[in-house]
Amino acid sequence: MKEKMSLLDLVAVVGELKEEIVGGLISNIYQIGNVIIFKLHTKRGRTDLLVEVGKRIHLTTHEFEKPRTPPAFCMALRKHLKGARVVDVHVVNMDRIIAIEAIRGQEIYRVIIELMREGNLILTNEKGEIIQAFEYKRMKDRDVLRGIAYRPPPRPAPPLTELSAEEAYKILKSGRGRLINNLVVKLGIPSELAEYACYVSGVNKDKPIKEISEDEVKMIIDKAKEVFIKVMRRAIVPCIVVKNDTYLGVYPFIPEHVEGEKLLYKSFNEALDEYFIRVYAEKKSLIKAKKVEEEEARLRSRLEAYMARVKEYKDKARELRSLGDLLFKNMSDLNTLIARARELRYSTGSWSEALRVIESLKGKAPFEHVIDVDYKVPAIIVEVDGKRVTLNLKKSVQEVAGEYYNRAREYERKAKRIEELMEEVKRRLEEVHAKLEEAKKPILPKVRPRREWYERFRWFISSDGFLVLGGRDAKQNEVLVRKYLGDNDIFVHADIHGAPVVVIMTKGNKIPERTISEAIMFAAAYSRAWKEGMAGVDVYWVRGSQVSKSPPSGEYLPKGSFMVRGKRNYFRGVPLQLAIGVLRSNDGFKLMACPPETAKNRCIVWVKIRPSPRTRRREVIKKIRDMLISKTEDEDIAYYLRRTSDDEIDRLLPPGGSEVVE
Repeated sequence: MKEKMSLLDLVAVVGELKEEIVGGLISNIYQIGNVIIFKLHTKRGRTDLLVEVGKRIHLTTHEFEKPRTPPAFCMALRKHLKGARVVDVHVVNMDRIIAIEAIRGQEIYRVIIELMREGNLILTNEKGEIIQAFEYKRMKDRDVLRGIAYRPPPRPAPPLTELSAEEAYKILKSGRGRLINNLVVKLGIPSELAEYACYVSGVNKDKPIKEISEDEVKMIIDKAKEVFIKVMRRAIVPCIVVKNDTYLGVYPFIPEHVEGEKLLYKSFNEALDEYFIRVYAEKKSLIKAKKVEEEEARLRSRLEAYMARVKEYKDKARELRSLGDLLFKNMSDLNTLIARARELRYSTGSWSEALRVIESLKGKAPFEHVIDVDYKVPAIIVEVDGKRVTLNLKKSVQEVAGEYYNRAREYERKAKRIEELMEEVKRRLEEVHAKLEEAKKPILPKVRPRREWYERFRWFISSDGFLVLGGRDAKQNEVLVRKYLGDNDIFVHADIHGAPVVVIMTKGNKIPERTISEAIMFAAAYSRAWKEGMAGVDVYWVRGSQVSKSPPSGEYLPKGSFMVRGKRNYFRGVPLQLAIGVLRSNDGFKLMACPPETAKNRCIVWVKIRPSPRTRRREVIKKIRDMLISKTEDEDIAYYLRRTSDDEIDRLLPPGGSEVVE
């Protein structure tokens, strides 16, 4: 699996980046580990440029979870680049280095992205002096340190476009090992291009370099140059190769030498984003799975230790219980033995003397079964039916047997307690195993959909096909009235303070009653009445020609306010309800908030919501997504919904609490 971009990839992506980001404004910068995201405002709207240090650079439509506190390196980049305008993007020294030039005020900056070896991201000033680097380092051929001039690493050979076949042959003949290794290392040809050139030239890439002929080198160099020059001229075919559901690589040309299905894309940035997001997700899932596997191993080790202890305690309990049984079985003989020992105690005057006598009489009647004595207790150790039993001479056989039984019960209690702990560990192992299966599944970051111009407002497409817009705040209310409201358009407003301006864009057409009714319900749902938990609210509509931003003489209209002249057409007690549904669009699917009746006519799947102060917003968002997924059998829609961010759904909800009704 390809894990980083080659020089060929960089040449291809730079051609597209020149069109996409040059002239764009850097509005913010984010850092997630070694991934840096430049948020830009370009002629196409919001555009995110992703740089994974040492791996890749391309535009992305995916959303990444950003840290609450930006790292120091990210803050340093923001300090210099936030608000800067991108003026150029180019490959440096025909190597795996891209430079992005940006201007802020009178200052000129260069962001240098190195993808060779471990990679780096370096910020320099107009003089080329290093201001900040992702990693400072001293190397054999150059240094990357603050305050010194940036120097790119030396190339192993002239660029491919300037390399003659004769020169290439001379360089290669000084090498050793396989042909493919020398093409990549000695000549600096991207590995996928070197393999392709060998394949189409009919030369074995594993051929020893000493056996290669000048004609073979010429064929390889010519084929490699042909593809390289095409890519430089932007004659590219963005392609991902997939085999057995595994993404093998991403290319700016059709790689005939690689087996698998070739998926073609509109742009190389799109192909890179699709490919590397999977590589990124799989890498994250492997790290996550490894942590879960380590937790599983710890639990299994603990379970094995518990099992060993349970066995040990149960064995001890059985042994002690058998000794107690043995004592009861031979109680008469053993009580006689203890009585004789006590007689010796009285005759000798002490237990010590009595035990010395017993020790001297070991093997002789009546102490023939005694094998040892214990002066501390005092006690005698006897062998009964092949087992050693300790008899405390101060106690009866019944008492000694009782002690054995008590100790056996204590070990049994310990074993039972550990068995309970084992059950808990087994339960946790089942949970961890389920977590492991889940962790192995790569979770792709959510997709940030490309928005139409009207999606910055609240919006929906009516059942009759009319675009309806609503303001999100006073500023947008102002924009809708001043910029978009025409004399023949329909102006809708809830009769309550804190309601959005809603405009039906007529384009000179007659508006059906159904569309007006839908816009009325839309205006009611996004008014303050929803937040207040009201059952309904009055809403009116008028022609655009009746609305004015000019107040009467001597009066003042605050921002977002307006004057309505003439008759208002009221709808009384409009119920508060809204639908969130999935709409088919040109580039796939979109989420749309609209009245339930509109959803029935426009949406593929939808759910209805109503005001509720009791439900947390995040819970509502999760329930909306889950219910929409459960309502569809279309895997493409389910996939789209799973990858849609919570923020995307949150944008559609009215201010205040909500609950899902159906």
